[in-house]
Amino acid sequence: MRGDDERLRSAQVLAWMRERVSSATKRPWQSQVATHFARAAALGRGADARGGSRIGRATLILPPSTPGSLGDEAMMAVCFERLAEEQGARVGVVDFTSARAVWPGAPEGLAHVSASGYFGAGHLRSLPRLVRALRGYDRLWCLGADVLDGHYAPAGSVRRITLAHVAAELGLEVTVLGFSVNATPDAEALAALSELPPSVRLCLRDPVSHARSLAALGRPVVQAADLAFDLAPAASAPADVGELLAWIHARRDEGCVVVGLNASHRSLIDATGASPAAVAERYASELSAALSADTGDRPARPRLAFVLVPHDYRDHPPEASDAAMTAEILARLDPGARARVRAFPGRATAALAKRVAGAVDVVVSGRLHFAIAALGEGTPAATVSYQGKLDGLYANFGLEGLAVAPETALAPGGLRAILADLVARRVALRTEIAARLPSVRARCALNFERCAHADERPTLLVVSPEPTHPTHKGNRARILDLCDRIEARGWDVHFACIDRIPGDQAAMGQRFDGRYHPVPYRSPVGVRDTLRRRLRGAVFGDHGYRIDDWYDPAAGDFVREISNEYDFDVVMIEYAHQSRMLEDFPSRALKVLDTHDSLADRFDRAAEVDGRRVGFSTSGVEEARAFARADVVVAIQDRERDEMATRTQTPVVTIGHRVRVRPTPRPDPCGGRVLFVGSANHANVAGARFLLEQVAPRLWEIEPGATLVFAGPICGALPGSSGAGADGGRVERLGIVDDLAAVYEAADVAVVPVLFGTGLKIKTIEALGFGVPTVTTSVGAEGLEAGVGRAGDDDAFVVADGAARFADAVSAVLQDGALRARLAAAALRFAAEWNAESERALDDLLARALVRAGRHPSGPPSP
Repeated sequence: MRGDDERLRSAQVLAWMRERVSSATKRPWQSQVATHFARAAALGRGADARGGSRIGRATLILPPSTPGSLGDEAMMAVCFERLAEEQGARVGVVDFTSARAVWPGAPEGLAHVSASGYFGAGHLRSLPRLVRALRGYDRLWCLGADVLDGHYAPAGSVRRITLAHVAAELGLEVTVLGFSVNATPDAEALAALSELPPSVRLCLRDPVSHARSLAALGRPVVQAADLAFDLAPAASAPADVGELLAWIHARRDEGCVVVGLNASHRSLIDATGASPAAVAERYASELSAALSADTGDRPARPRLAFVLVPHDYRDHPPEASDAAMTAEILARLDPGARARVRAFPGRATAALAKRVAGAVDVVVSGRLHFAIAALGEGTPAATVSYQGKLDGLYANFGLEGLAVAPETALAPGGLRAILADLVARRVALRTEIAARLPSVRARCALNFERCAHADERPTLLVVSPEPTHPTHKGNRARILDLCDRIEARGWDVHFACIDRIPGDQAAMGQRFDGRYHPVPYRSPVGVRDTLRRRLRGAVFGDHGYRIDDWYDPAAGDFVREISNEYDFDVVMIEYAHQSRMLEDFPSRALKVLDTHDSLADRFDRAAEVDGRRVGFSTSGVEEARAFARADVVVAIQDRERDEMATRTQTPVVTIGHRVRVRPTPRPDPCGGRVLFVGSANHANVAGARFLLEQVAPRLWEIEPGATLVFAGPICGALPGSSGAGADGGRVERLGIVDDLAAVYEAADVAVVPVLFGTGLKIKTIEALGFGVPTVTTSVGAEGLEAGVGRAGDDDAFVVADGAARFADAVSAVLQDGALRARLAAAALRFAAEWNAESERALDDLLARALVRAGRHPSGPPSP
């Protein structure tokens, strides 16, 4: 299986897509004529009074294709089920041919609207008749799937989008349900999507497509999920399928791992050019070898059994259909292997295929929707990548490695390697899928959600004891970036800044405009409290605070007044020592505690290094009280998430700090400059002294030309004068800089020499995002452990502890240009992966809030 390195160059892909839209020609003239005709028709007949009561509304469904794909059947079935919940609903379906399409699960009295001329040669001639038909409906549901980005048929994509545009001009409520956008969409299709009226609701079915669309379209979009996740598996089965299910259970009772296998020629033809016969031969050979390898009394790996499941019955050409591929594989199997192989009997339905996918142990698929059937039932599934669709599907679960390159699937031994990995990890994969599946299903529901007031945007309140401006500290950058990211998803973000630490109120007021709320604060910690805490520490060794010692009840009352004025969907409190405020918000709002770092026993860790106790520290039990006040606790890195989860029943999720990522590697400066960027907090000051007093002497022995460069507020806490050229030219103190990118651009190595601290060391991931080779201590690498020990000499940074090892590591990087180039390239890949995971986690959190509040996301894309 392969990673996601190529696809995760998101900055480059999104920039290309923006250019693609801006340079695209306008929609084809036929499309423009169609929408102008609809506009004129609407004006000539007068505006229809649509919407209002949901009783008796008429909905027209535009399918992705003609019947035959079980994926399309699953999406249509979910639509029919939704409409069945509406009293007196009337349903129609668009047909692409003159024959009436037969869709399983369709309601009685299903109306048919023929669009054979519109999608054929008589495009404009058929428009008046199609407009008359549309006038009989209140809503249009366009099932986008993979047919809107122009990959299969650019003209067909534009006509579908134009039909949605025409319907919106006629006054219909139009939703484009669950579609994806690949990495290289057709320019005219993108232009048509971007010109849809604002009333048309666009629902993307995965986070990758959502990010691409936000960047490319310049209009609001919704991150939903594929409709097929909402399909229920068949509750009962015909006799022959029942026999198959019994066979699966019997094989499992024998100790076999049962594999559901879908072989699709479609997923392999574009990348490999292989014929159907070649694909069938390779699959049969791989299955025969896999089944013969686990024979004997004590096989080396679990015995396998296979169920072959076709998932698409369209035959273009006949020998390439899934059913034909299944028959060919069975015919080519070694005779001795056939006892542990079965095929789905007869023609499957989407619901029966999902039932089987839930019954097997793992799935290997050539079709996206058979993988969705499996994942929706919690079954691990690896899928052959095609048309760029699998990236987004697996991004929903953080399992991008389960997307298989077509070349790997057809290589000798490739399918067996895929199976071996999937079988070995099946238990852990089930756990991962089960953890993510509820949020995916919640996003699936967003396809059908409409705000009661479409002009209202979801709202979120951030309450922080740390200002966002001036943004010269990592925690401030974290808070501001979270606000930026949430606003980019169409939310109104209010910022209530507790005036505990001086900040630039004018800058914050300008940034948040009328949504900035300064909160007066008076420290509740008096002299008597301090003496009492010190006495407790001297007698019992407990120097920490109680969790609410820094909470000002008057500030809490002030924030509650803000809450009474606005109906917030989410309240996010920064830092656990302000968590008491969560108790004052209504239950409707999702209550989020953004921890930044663990406050438990911080004094003990710091005291081990320099004996000082600075900031806030409490016990694990006290911090757990803060966690219990929230609906969701946010950790900034996985290690702390796992530790926090042991102390609370509240869900704990990781949302990492997003960093700027260079789209391409930077030039190698070759100047011997060793850079440390940091604020003046306790851990950074101790780390800077360690660098100057213990690391630098050894470094200068072996690298006399090296220059230590300090940037940020840390400079004010160091001995000596600020500016370049201090300490004989070997130490530069730049102070607070306006252009941090330029400082990183000039650095040969970035260092993070911190010796204690909790949370994520933002300075580490920040340097990686700039593509600077980085050396850090183990403490500086906490939460970023996935960046080291990677296969193929692909470590994103170097970890070294102790002064001598740290100096030697910096020297090695300075001396080796090839090492610097490898580290820089790996740093950019890792930072992009980090950002992608952080974006997925944030989307999950906001989706949970939207479903809880009965809203859907809308608003402008990120700039």
